[in-house]
Amino acid sequence: MNKLRVRLNQVSDIVSFVAIANKCECDVDARCGSIVVDAKSLMGVMSMALCKEVDILFHGDACEEILQKMTPYAA
Repeated sequence: MNKLRVRLNQVSDIVSFVAIANKCECDVDARCGSIVVDAKSLMGVMSMALCKEVDILFHGDACEEILQKMTPYAA
């Protein structure tokens, strides 16, 4: 399992981030404290992530290409 901490400051960041997450073949979760949502769910990520640091958990082998595309959001 790989982990990446991100910060999504604008709604457009969340939309772009979820689009990238949906390209990953493995399951991807977003965790903020004790709350965990599917990172491929726009509504789930929008409900918790704006202006907060969020841990992104990749369950399986995350593609290096996907991780590189997510690095602009790294906290």
